[in-house]
Parts: sequence; C-alpha cells; structure tokens
Amino acid sequence: MGNIREIWKKAAIGFPEPIGFEETQELIDYICKNLPGRANYHAGYHQSVGESLVKKGEFFNQRGTVDLAGMITRSDNSAFDGFNCLISRQEDTSNFEALAFQVIPGYDESDYNPEVLRLWDDVRRYVGNYFKQR
Repeated sequence: MGNIREIWKKAAIGFPEPIGFEETQELIDYICKNLPGRANYHAGYHQSVGESLVKKGEFFNQRGTVDLAGMITRSDNSAFDGFNCLISRQEDTSNFEALAFQVIPGYDESDYNPEVLRLWDDVRRYVGNYFKQR
C-alpha cells in the first residue's frame, strides 16, 4: 500500500507566493517551452458584475474563484500526466498557490512510470526557475 503523503510531496508543486489567473497561464507557457512539451487545459473563473447590494448606485466588476486543470505532455518521450492548479484558500481564491499532478491512491513511487516522475521533477524545476526570473 502506497504512502500517499510521500507521493503528494512529489506531485504537488507549491508556488513561493500566490499568482493570478493570467500569470498562471504564462507559467504554463514557460514550462512547456522549457520541457519541451505541450499542455492542454481548461481555464475559467467566476465573474461578478453589477450594482453593489451593499452600496446602492455603486457598480462593481470582480473576479472570483478561478479554475485551471489539464494535461502536460513531454515532446521527447511522450510522458504525460494530468494536473490541477490549486487555489489560494488563505489569500484570495482568484489566485493559485500550487500545481498538483494526479496522485493514485494505493500507489507507491515504484508503481509510477519513471518518466512521469521525471516529468514532475522537471516541472518543479521550471516552476522554481520561473519564480527566480520574475
């Protein structure tokens, strides 16, 4: 039986600080250019616009909770895995604080394809490089 906490440490890549929707898309572009590889993902967000219920006559336009999930594939060996970007629950749900690959309950590290684990490690490295270059 696998230790899900140990696998989660490898699969989840925390960001040094939460980043917004558009910058997260830039981060994924950066990862794909450096792997090299590709990402196919769905991205969206909740948007509220209109007259404020608190302050009559005041108009607002506010982004709410964001969502970004998909698949990253390496070009050189076709290793791929699904991912989700995790929202910042402590700061602002319109920002992301991590990218997490799929974890399979009951799997040990040895049950994963080594190329998928390498993909996770490479993405972790490029996430770190991206934030260093900001």
